[in-house]
Amino acid sequence: RIRRRACFLVTFVGLVLLGMLLLTLTQMPKAEFNRHGFRASSTNLLSAIQGGRKEVEEAVAQGKAIVPSGLSCLEWSYAMYAWELNCDSVTELVYDDGEPHEVMRTDSDDWCRKRAGCPDSRLMIDAEKLGDFRPEEYGLIISTNVFEHLNHPEDSFNAMVRSMAPSGWLLMTVPFFEKNHGSPWDFQRFTYHRLWVFARDSNLCIHQIDGLNYINNDVYTVSYMLAQKQPCTEPGHIASDPRFTKLAARTGYALGSSDTKNNI
Repeated sequence: RIRRRACFLVTFVGLVLLGMLLLTLTQMPKAEFNRHGFRASSTNLLSAIQGGRKEVEEAVAQGKAIVPSGLSCLEWSYAMYAWELNCDSVTELVYDDGEPHEVMRTDSDDWCRKRAGCPDSRLMIDAEKLGDFRPEEYGLIISTNVFEHLNHPEDSFNAMVRSMAPSGWLLMTVPFFEKNHGSPWDFQRFTYHRLWVFARDSNLCIHQIDGLNYINNDVYTVSYMLAQKQPCTEPGHIASDPRFTKLAARTGYALGSSDTKNNI
């Protein structure tokens, strides 16, 4: 009889807690993302955990409004968004720890399946070797939800920057609040502050940076950054955002200043 009462009590408490959680989720305010002129959809905990592609598509749509068309593009790893960004040529980066080599497209049916266009080539390479193998090659590098799988993300970021042409662009998304999805490994999550530091240390000018798909004021699904390989010459969107002016003041970097070595 005591065991029955204990089981009943545990079940009752569990149901109450579950009800409270569901009530909290349904009453979460809709999150608006309008700091750069666009809005993130309202979400709940389940969609955040499963999120990814919707946020990437939103990031690409924002980048398209700023990044010029007709660039030579590298997309990592399965090319899907380069055509949305009106790239003139598309190289697909495929991670390979062997000797770096590039394979030109031969079989259109295989190369073009389930996407808007056909990559012109596949670059088989360890990401950390990219800058040495293809220095200053690409006008736009697209990296969507890849860096969580890398064991040395800072080295890979530096190699990616070295592979960008002068005044080239980087469109990047990484998960912040998302389920484990190892392929085969899933090492880490990134805030947009981390992307800020990556860009700052590589002297990139950030045009857009923030979280996408906010659950509340501090939790979002994906971190997003659009940056350019050149000093900032005029204030941009983030120069008037108090969150980033405070961050710049704390880290000693200027927003939109052309006379500072490290520009954000």
